[in-house]
Amino acid sequence: MKADLDEMEFMIESYLAFAQGEGEEAPDNVDLAELLRNVVVRLDDGSGRIELNQCEPIRARIRAGAVRRAITNLVENAMRQGHRLEVNLTQQKDGAHIVIDDDGPGIRADQREEAFKPFRQLDNGTMSGGTGLGLTIARDIARSHGGEIELADSPAGGLRALFRIPL
Repeated sequence: MKADLDEMEFMIESYLAFAQGEGEEAPDNVDLAELLRNVVVRLDDGSGRIELNQCEPIRARIRAGAVRRAITNLVENAMRQGHRLEVNLTQQKDGAHIVIDDDGPGIRADQREEAFKPFRQLDNGTMSGGTGLGLTIARDIARSHGGEIELADSPAGGLRALFRIPL
């Protein structure tokens, strides 16, 4: 319970700092592949649950700390819901696509927009242990970079989270 409260306090403080602009950092030219590797290395517990596919360097002008937080939120959500995760980075016409696929229960299409509402936790039959702010913060960060987050069915059977930002 204490760990949940600590996590919620951190998420609320992060969200308030972001919303108030106090958490704004100067954008920098960042290698998204390296940023993804750092997130996966930090979150990987050695069980092999997270597979990071070979990512070619893709540079984007971003606020690295904010994007790292957003991707961390998405990967942590996938880890809570699924047993295996796959993380990909590709360059598309509309920008960089960071895709996180899991094999969990997913989110029904008619509930996906609801999942982005603050403090909203969907009942999908699992105990997520989250605060209900991760997707909200991640989407706000994507949008602040001119991007978006989209949720869809994953080929792995669970949820696909697509974090898209322009280059």
